[in-house]
Amino acid sequence: MNKQLEKYVDLYKIKVNQLLNSNYYAFFNIIVLILSAIALSDGNKENDHNILDFVFFDLDKAYSIFFIIDFFLNFSVKPIKEIFTTFWGLFDFCVLLISAASLAGLLNFINFYI
Repeated sequence: MNKQLEKYVDLYKIKVNQLLNSNYYAFFNIIVLILSAIALSDGNKENDHNILDFVFFDLDKAYSIFFIIDFFLNFSVKPIKEIFTTFWGLFDFCVLLISAASLAGLLNFINFYI
């Protein structure tokens, strides 16, 4: 591999690892995960279109895209073995599958009322 390209790849891995391991990113990730879980639940969504309805229910696609980008950032800097043998790696993979299914329109939890 070209030395210049190797240098950029190493710099990319360092910067992405710094981002993924920062406390701010972890906090942001947790907030997005909670909002996404609320959006998937489709709770008591009313027809008055206020800002809370938008944040909790209408941003589902944005949350899904965030989780897909998050997985591929992790995938680009971590070994495959670490992704598929650790709890958080498997959790990220499951979130990736759910996000992709949600974007494809395969998940609709409002049909599963008991």
